Amino acid sequence: MKYLKVLLLSTLCTTLFSLDTEANRPNISKNLISLCKKLQFSTLPEVPVKIGDSIPFKIYIEFPCYSYHKNTQIIIIPEIHFNNKIIALKTMRFKAVPRPKENKDLKNDSVFALLSPKGYTLFEHEVTTLYEPGIEKGSIEARITIIEGTNSLELPLQKISTSGFSTFSRLLEPVAEILPLDCEKENLCVRNKFNILFPVNQSELGSVLNKKIVTKFSNLLLSNVEFLDIHVESSASPEGEERLNENLAYDRLKTLQNLIIERLISRPSNPYKTEDLLNETFFSKQWSQRNWKSLDPELNYYNIPNGTLLKDIINSDLSEAEKNIEVVKLPKLYNYLNHHIFPSKRYTNVEILSTPNDDVLITDLQNLRDGKNKKKLSVIRLLQMGMIANNDQDILMIYQKAIKDFPTDYRGYFMLGKLNYENKNYNQALLHFTQASSLNPRSAESYNNIAVCNLLSLKYEEALELLETAANLQRVSPANYSFALSKLGRHSAAIRWATPEPTINKAIDFLMNKEPYEALKVIDKMPKTSDKAKYLAAIAGAKINDLNLLCTKLIEAIHQNPEYRELARFEAEFNKYRNNPQFIEALKIPAESTTLNNNESTSTE
Repeated sequence: MKYLKVLLLSTLCTTLFSLDTEANRPNISKNLISLCKKLQFSTLPEVPVKIGDSIPFKIYIEFPCYSYHKNTQIIIIPEIHFNNKIIALKTMRFKAVPRPKENKDLKNDSVFALLSPKGYTLFEHEVTTLYEPGIEKGSIEARITIIEGTNSLELPLQKISTSGFSTFSRLLEPVAEILPLDCEKENLCVRNKFNILFPVNQSELGSVLNKKIVTKFSNLLLSNVEFLDIHVESSASPEGEERLNENLAYDRLKTLQNLIIERLISRPSNPYKTEDLLNETFFSKQWSQRNWKSLDPELNYYNIPNGTLLKDIINSDLSEAEKNIEVVKLPKLYNYLNHHIFPSKRYTNVEILSTPNDDVLITDLQNLRDGKNKKKLSVIRLLQMGMIANNDQDILMIYQKAIKDFPTDYRGYFMLGKLNYENKNYNQALLHFTQASSLNPRSAESYNNIAVCNLLSLKYEEALELLETAANLQRVSPANYSFALSKLGRHSAAIRWATPEPTINKAIDFLMNKEPYEALKVIDKMPKTSDKAKYLAAIAGAKINDLNLLCTKLIEAIHQNPEYRELARFEAEFNKYRNNPQFIEALKIPAESTTLNNNESTSTE
């Protein structure tokens, strides 16, 4: 009897639980559940562009024909899943309209998109998320909730896209930057040029042919001057194998770059920090093998043995290697080129923009600091003193004197604004840049820098107006323009301004709009030394399913800049090639540049 009571009690509890579960289970149409599980999602672009701090892209969702019940709603929340983290994106809300003609008031509904029972319905949903490290490895998924009357049901997560976010879009990350005065135009600085020549197949500093020039160059680096800009351009002559010559040109550039860094961080007075020297706005560089076609404007063919034949070879459709072979077949011509033309192409040119190295200037600065200065100093002299002073107290004193002695000259206010900006006194910087622009309405740099202060204050519309004024005055910062446009949501325009290289931006624009062949046409016109161009060509190769192009360009990009190896490891564009042996091998290519020596002379210049 005892066991019978337990059994009856158990049966009763099971029955009550079953009834309770049935009563609470949402009464949602199975057909509607099936429809929502089969919704068609797509993202455009699949690998969205990263501009500034935000990643904008579009999600498309297609609803098939279905006879919705009254009061049916579907709520979809897109999410990005990465690194065990979930970021919820803007919610999509849909409301069914079984009889559209009877629901005219719903047509202007600003909260819900309306579902019609007739035909397929395609919706476009724009979302934006902030960039976070690792997000490029993530997937986009959808959380779907169905509501019918008073019943609701949440479906399991549904994947929208597994392609992740493209890492190459990280090339488009603009930052706000202050523009300096045009010091050459204002006669505040001097430009020195050094042409350093190397013997054939050599790139070491000890092998240079004009050592006196190197000594003069080295002494300038060690002197007490302020360097505003350093540009290094290196080259190899056309003869030999193109790829190895390009490496040779790069090695020559690195030799001079290392010398510059070594001298500037060890100079006795006011040494530089290494991280400052590696800033691209301070130190720019370019290297390339001179191709045969580049010689054409420089040659007087009438004074060259077999000059007519040389002209025909240079202007032919032959490849660089084939032109090289044809020239070597003509010994007199090749000997002439080796003695009179090629030596001047094996060079590294260095241009340095700096303040004057003037002993009187240094003496005047010391006298001003000690209160012993008795002579009247011009505004240019004061500004030059401010540029070589090595502490903020002296610099502030000099620029305040410039404002006091020359109250109608905008340059003192401008330099004081720059000093305040560098010390993060942004409100004071804004006041001084504004004063500078009122004294000189033609100063594009002043408008640009006022715009930067507005960007930091989140006044994007005002900043854009000021940048347009600066652009009309023929000097504007592309980075600042891109920054302002991206903050205002004008992302397509921001892409075109995002880097100082408009061709890079144009290629990226084509890639993002699924026009890889057009992108390749643009890339083909870029300098062959551009590591970004090579990486973008690899992206284009992936988009057109050309594995050889992808791997060749990826190897070249990694060889030139090792950072692209890490970038490629997570590049969404390469996902379908992850297990391909050729792609895996491409990622293993050593990044170090090959050092060339004399015994390789048969394959280099």
